[in-house]
Amino acid sequence: MQCRAARGLTPVALGLLLALSGCRSGESADDLNLARAENAFLEERHDWARIYLARDWERHPDHLDSLRELGLAWTSGYQQSLTEGAATFARYLERVPDDQEILLRLLSTQQLIGQWDEARRWIDHLDESAAAHLARARLFLEIEPEAARPAIERALALDPTTPGAQLLAAEIFERDGATATALELAAAAVATNPFDYQGWYLLGRLRRVTGDREGARQALEVQGKVRRLQEDGTMATVADSEKLKLLRQIEPWIAPSGRYRFERRRAELLFSTGDTAAAVALVQRLLAEPEIDLADRLRYGKWAEEAGRRALARQLFDQILSENPDHRGALSSVAILHLQSGELAAARALIESGLERHPTYARLHFLRGRVAVAQDQEPAAIVAYRRAIELAPWEANWRLTLAEILRRQGDLDSVRRLLDEAPEANPRIEAFADRWLG
Repeated sequence: MQCRAARGLTPVALGLLLALSGCRSGESADDLNLARAENAFLEERHDWARIYLARDWERHPDHLDSLRELGLAWTSGYQQSLTEGAATFARYLERVPDDQEILLRLLSTQQLIGQWDEARRWIDHLDESAAAHLARARLFLEIEPEAARPAIERALALDPTTPGAQLLAAEIFERDGATATALELAAAAVATNPFDYQGWYLLGRLRRVTGDREGARQALEVQGKVRRLQEDGTMATVADSEKLKLLRQIEPWIAPSGRYRFERRRAELLFSTGDTAAAVALVQRLLAEPEIDLADRLRYGKWAEEAGRRALARQLFDQILSENPDHRGALSSVAILHLQSGELAAARALIESGLERHPTYARLHFLRGRVAVAQDQEPAAIVAYRRAIELAPWEANWRLTLAEILRRQGDLDSVRRLLDEAPEANPRIEAFADRWLG
C-alpha cells in the first residue's frame, strides 16, 4: 500500500513530498502496521500497539518480534490482560525458549494469576542470574516449598539488591523460624524501597514476634501511610498535597539506602502541587546522586518541561542526548523547547536530523508540521501532519490541528474525510464536526 498522500503527484512533486514527509515509496501495509505499533508503544498507547502487532503476527507467523512485543503490550497499560499476556508469552517461548527477559515476565505474570502448574514447565529454561533464582524462589514457595530457601539464598549471594529479593527472603526465613535473620532482611527491604507497604507490614509483624511492640507499632503506622500513597481512584483519592504531608511523616524512618527513591517521589509531588522552585532545587541535588540513570533524567526533564522550567528541562534532555543521540523522547522534547522559545531554525534542524535516523517517528513529523506553520508554510505543514496522523491515527489532537488548517483553506470535503477516518470516538472531534460541518 503506497502512502495515500502520494497519489496523483508528478515525479517532481512526489520527490518533494517524500522529502517533506519521510514517507517511503512503496511502503507496505505490513511496514505501516509495525511503524504504528512502535509509535503506539512510544506514546504509551498499548491498546493500539496490541491491534497493530496482532495484525502483523496474524499475517506473518514468523515475525517473532511482533509476538514478543504483543505479549509486552498485553501486560502493560490500563486495559491490560494478564491472561492474554501469559498466553502470548508462552506462544513466543515455544519458539524462543531461552529469552530470559520474557521468561521472567511470563513467570511473574503466571504467578500473579495463579497459573502455578503452567509456570513449573519453564523453570529449567532460567539461567543462573540473581533475578532467575528469585523467580525460582517465588515459584518454589508455592509448588515445592523446601526448594525455595536454597533458591533465595543463591539470589542474595549473587546480588542482594535485586528488587524483591530481600523481602521474599524475609518471608522464607520467617517461615523456617529464622526470625532474627528475617527481621534484618525485612528492615533492609524497606530501607531500599520505602514505598513497599507489604515490606512495612512484614517488618511490623516480625518486630511484634520479637517483642518489640513499639517498633511494631511504628512500622505498621508507616505501612498505613505508605499504602495511602499508592491509592488512586480505584480505592480512594488522596490529593498530592496530602501525599506530601504523608512523606514528611514517613521521612524519619527512611534509611540512607532508600533516600534517593524517597526524594524522587518528593520531587514528583512538588512538581504536581506547583511548588516548582522547591522541585527544581531538589532535582538539582538529585542529579549528583549515583543512583540517577537515564530514565530518571528523562522523568525529571518531563516534569520540568510540564512545569515550564525550560532551563532545567533543556539541561536534562541535553544530557540524555549526549549519552544517547538517538533517544526519540529527548529529541522531540528539545525540539519542543526550541519551538516554545521561537528558535525555529534550531527546532527544524533537530527535527530533520531526528527524522533521518527515525523516519517513522510520528511525533517528529507532527513537530515538523508545527515548525512549518510557524514559518508560514502551510502546504508543508499539511504534508507533515498527514504523515504524522498516518503513523499515529489515534492522535485526536493532531487530527484536529490538521482539520483546522484545512477548514481555514475552505477544504471542508477534506476535513470531513479526515474526521470520518478517526479510528475511535472523541468528543472534541465530534464537537468540531458539529460546528463546522453541520
